[in-house]
Amino acid sequence: QLLILIQNDNMSTSEALSLLTCASCRKPELFGVKLKFCTACHLVKYCGVECQREHRSMHKKACKERAAELLRCSTANITAASDDGGGKLSKLSRNEVNHDELARMVENGDIDTDRIIFASSQTVTLPSSLSDGADLESAVNEAKLIADRRMVLQQAHLRFSCLARMSYNSGLDFERYYRDLYEDILKYHDVWFDKLFNVDNVDPTPAEFTTGILGTLCTILRQRGDLEECTEVMKTYMAVLKRYQQMTEGCGSKAQVDCCEGLTFKANIIRLNLGVQIEDRAMAMTA
Repeated sequence: QLLILIQNDNMSTSEALSLLTCASCRKPELFGVKLKFCTACHLVKYCGVECQREHRSMHKKACKERAAELLRCSTANITAASDDGGGKLSKLSRNEVNHDELARMVENGDIDTDRIIFASSQTVTLPSSLSDGADLESAVNEAKLIADRRMVLQQAHLRFSCLARMSYNSGLDFERYYRDLYEDILKYHDVWFDKLFNVDNVDPTPAEFTTGILGTLCTILRQRGDLEECTEVMKTYMAVLKRYQQMTEGCGSKAQVDCCEGLTFKANIIRLNLGVQIEDRAMAMTA
């Protein structure tokens, strides 16, 4: 497993070891030993709380930088807990979290990364014009349905954004979340495409993130030789990419246009390679 990680991901030996062994005691993830990622940064693994505490001084700087980066890109509610229950941290816990402000506090050392917990809840916003009864219940159910879809995307994107370069060799730890996202889109197709991927949405990032994740899932399947399944995932992948392209047309954001062009180029490469493997000349030529 170590040799495969280095060979396929162009990683150094030390980088590969950090993913396969406890960062403190170097115990390998073998023979029933289950390592867990640092919950703040997801950069290193530990076999237990004691090892995490012992390694804290060496890991603190990198952990703080990566945690701040993740906080800025996160769309989930964040619960921050303090030891004494007072100060800035307590105020942030009670109110809607300003992710940029929280990230700055992490960078400045006002909040230790071991005090940050990524919560599974989502903020649900309802129209103010709703009446009591059936209308309100229907709106609540719809809002919760959309919030649940966002959580599925966030769980996949958190793994993708932290460790995308090693996703092919990370076992089922990350592929499972990519599959969960794909299967959720199939199950709740109308919610995804009518709400999250709607061309009139101001924010195209759900389509952007999903395109990148599904492209990675296609690559995993293609490289493994699961060509039939890859072909099926490709259909949803291209449909989401098309929506993302429509959402970025005339959006006025050069960063989003450049990102869309990059993801389109990546999709063409994946389709070309898949077309060659399954001997689909039309797919390869159009790519």
